Amino acid sequence: MAYNKKPEKKEHVDTVFDVKGELVFWVKMGSNGKRFASTAVKNSDGDRMFYNVNFRKEVSLSDFDDGMNKINVKSGFISCSKYEDGIHAKIMVLDFE
Repeated sequence: MAYNKKPEKKEHVDTVFDVKGELVFWVKMGSNGKRFASTAVKNSDGDRMFYNVNFRKEVSLSDFDDGMNKINVKSGFISCSKYEDGIHAKIMVLDFE
């Protein structure tokens, strides 16, 4: 008998809040050979919430150093996707210096 996995339910939540100010993030090489950017924020309980950092199409991650980077975000937002057992959050950077 074949096992049929239930598909995960994904619910998109619109913009949570605007992002402005200093952003520290890390650029790393993923297992698929592509570079990605991420950051983490620690809450009052000491748990970490991880965020993927995305940029407009005109910005390439090869413009940043591997490892830690700092930018000043002029315009951006956070959006979240809710899955059955967790939340996936993304930071979208629209303009920075």
